[in-house]
Amino acid sequence: MKYYMLSMIASDAQISALAFHPGNSMAVTSSFGGDFKVWIHTLNNPLEGPVHQKSGWRCQSVGSYKKIPMTAAKFSADGSVLAVAAASVITLWDPDRNALIAVIGNTIDPINALAFIPKTEYVVSLSRGPKPQLAVWNLSNMSMHWSYKISAEGKLIPA
Repeated sequence: MKYYMLSMIASDAQISALAFHPGNSMAVTSSFGGDFKVWIHTLNNPLEGPVHQKSGWRCQSVGSYKKIPMTAAKFSADGSVLAVAAASVITLWDPDRNALIAVIGNTIDPINALAFIPKTEYVVSLSRGPKPQLAVWNLSNMSMHWSYKISAEGKLIPA
């Protein structure tokens, strides 16, 4: 698998997360400024030949949810759903159409990490802060399945 560096236009908001699509040349960045951007890797084939081929990332779409800081992002295992944390809620998006599918959650502290549990309808969220929380969300009924107030670190289960 090739890794490409995203060339992003500078803004006042810091990037909070970067997630790569599991199957396509697509990535998402979320920002504390209240939006996320879906990036597509492109390869331009000029008529001059392969010596002058240029590749790069272009912003395909921009999304936001009530201008709330976007604090985490993750693609589902098949890439059909994009989860982006908007502080204490999880927004679910169709990454190809940039369409909001659903909003779930309401954690005490902002969500810092997200992970889809493979081959299930569950998403895990991790919040850090004065009241840390590890939560499992059921996507079939859009509700919290399980939660525990615990301070946790490390990488969540990969999609």
